[in-house]
Amino acid sequence: MNAEFYQGNRQRLYDSLPDHTLLLLFSGSSIRKTADENYPFYADRSFLYLTGIGQEHTVLMAEKDGEEVQETLYILPPDMLAERWTGKRFTPEEARARSGTAQIASSGEWENRLKLLMRSGRFERIAMDLYRHDPEDADTESIRMARKLRKWYPAATLTDISRQIRRQRTIKQPCEIEAMREAVKITRDGILAMMKHQSRECTNTSIKPNSTTHWRSTDALHRHFRVSFPREPIISVFTIMSTQGRRKTAI
Repeated sequence: MNAEFYQGNRQRLYDSLPDHTLLLLFSGSSIRKTADENYPFYADRSFLYLTGIGQEHTVLMAEKDGEEVQETLYILPPDMLAERWTGKRFTPEEARARSGTAQIASSGEWENRLKLLMRSGRFERIAMDLYRHDPEDADTESIRMARKLRKWYPAATLTDISRQIRRQRTIKQPCEIEAMREAVKITRDGILAMMKHQSRECTNTSIKPNSTTHWRSTDALHRHFRVSFPREPIISVFTIMSTQGRRKTAI
């Protein structure tokens, strides 16, 4: 997806918000696994849909004051030592090119900007994505921040826009539909390529390629994904028994 896709997604969301609204969205943060290791990070899906940025500790703040909307994307600053362990971070130029957000700032600045805007008296409400799938789920960064905001600004209206975002995400753009079709094709080509190397007598529901070389050389997968596969990758397929007792494979 290109920057225009993410810009369009944000603009449709901005159009649905009333004037004098401050939008505050978070990508999330990784969960600690051990003293010196975190679990792999997966950005909030709605945040990714609106910005294209899958990096933790990223914040999108949009100020809708009348017809004008000023948006700022707050990202982690460069840190060569930290990046040796956690991976390369977006530079401001890369974040701007990916998201289409003109204004990029350091993630350490958004809270001061928030306090300044709330002191100005221009904003009556704060819009956030406060979705929680189950009451027992761990608090998201948005929910933790919402608790602080209710304490800091009891007179402000805190609005949950998670339903608006989910409704918007259900209406797929042409580029999304094309990407889904391509993903289906890649998956199908990969499964068929492995099935060609199985014997007709194979009755196990797990299909193994003859070698990792064959798996890596599968053109449909190799040209789209640069990943490392295990020594004997396994892919499970659904099987259906016909009335004659013959086994059929459903793809």
